[in-house]
Amino acid sequence: MPDAARNLTIPANTGTGTTADPVVTSLGGRAGERGVMLYHATSTIGRANRQDVTITFSRPVRGLKFWVTDIDTITSPAYSDRVELVGYSSSNAVVGFGFANDGVTGSGTQADPWLRASNANVNENAAGAQVSVDFTATSPTAATDVKRIVLTYWNATGGTQYHRIYLGNLSFTAIGC
Repeated sequence: MPDAARNLTIPANTGTGTTADPVVTSLGGRAGERGVMLYHATSTIGRANRQDVTITFSRPVRGLKFWVTDIDTITSPAYSDRVELVGYSSSNAVVGFGFANDGVTGSGTQADPWLRASNANVNENAAGAQVSVDFTATSPTAATDVKRIVLTYWNATGGTQYHRIYLGNLSFTAIGC
């Protein structure tokens, strides 16, 4: 039986169709996929106004994979999503990851965040503004197991326009279960 205190359940999203509650049926074009929405109603320009989301696992995990979806940019009203990611082992060492960009550029670091270079507001139910992240090591060890990730989300152009990204299709194997 699932332990409600230790499990995250993403309910089906029928949405109301409003900006803060969109209808998400196929996150990133993957039928039936749901995700966690990170939403900024409005934002000030720059990384200093970022949102940091930390996910800490109760024990290290292997094979951590997920998608970051709806990374887009528009010029009017202006906003331009920027996304960074870092993973840490139990010893607080940085754990490397692989990624596959779909319609975005960058490597997900502070110096080179993921972003959509072209002026396009891609719908959250469509592919083309996302990245697949994979912490799977060729030879897994405690040094490559992930204990914590920090996802940083910010707006490079400011403005009054809302913007959002999604974290979806999270999968992993807990070590020691």
